Amino acid sequence: KTWAYSNATKGYMVNKFNLDESSVFTGLQGYPSELVKYKSTNSLELRYSKNSLVFVGYIDHRKGLEYPLLSAFKNYSNANKETKLSVNVIGGCNYLERLRKTYANYNVNFYGHLDGEQKYAVIDESSFLVLPSHDDPWGWVVNEASLLSLPCVVSKNAMSNEMTASELIVAPTTVEFEKIFKKLEKMSMHDYITLSRNAKFLSEQHSLSKTIESFHRIISI
Repeated sequence: KTWAYSNATKGYMVNKFNLDESSVFTGLQGYPSELVKYKSTNSLELRYSKNSLVFVGYIDHRKGLEYPLLSAFKNYSNANKETKLSVNVIGGCNYLERLRKTYANYNVNFYGHLDGEQKYAVIDESSFLVLPSHDDPWGWVVNEASLLSLPCVVSKNAMSNEMTASELIVAPTTVEFEKIFKKLEKMSMHDYITLSRNAKFLSEQHSLSKTIESFHRIISI
């Protein structure tokens, strides 16, 4: 009997190790909600008006910040001079100054590494979280943002995409991210609020208690 923490992980294990699919059981990748003590002071309507994306994580090639996210944002901004979209970047790397110079003429804000209340305050001032990873075994930041009712745009190569709405799952390419930017900018407030509430619901379905329940269910089979 094998336990996988997501549907994508189950598929990978079955194919990689030639396992009998019926012997692999899917649990949950839960996150302790008590770790996110920040209380949002922004209404969903105010968040909607921000027109901003937030990236959170260590900056390296695998996480997909520069390609596809920022390169797609640069292309989209050049093609849509009136765009009001912006990107907030939380995370550090040894070439952060180069990134600041490269995107100095675009609406990209580099905050460097932030923790705790400072990190959540920037997330709270954003409209969407974005996880553009080329390869990611999960992506805890999706759990964190969802707990704050922030809709998440997640790469199809990140296992945590099961925690977001299907229309917000995107291939990690510049072309696909340019399409998603257009979709987000045209999104109605009603649709945004629906996605926000769905994000909160999905975070509750991936709570630590739900994870423990899934583990108990598997071992009792």
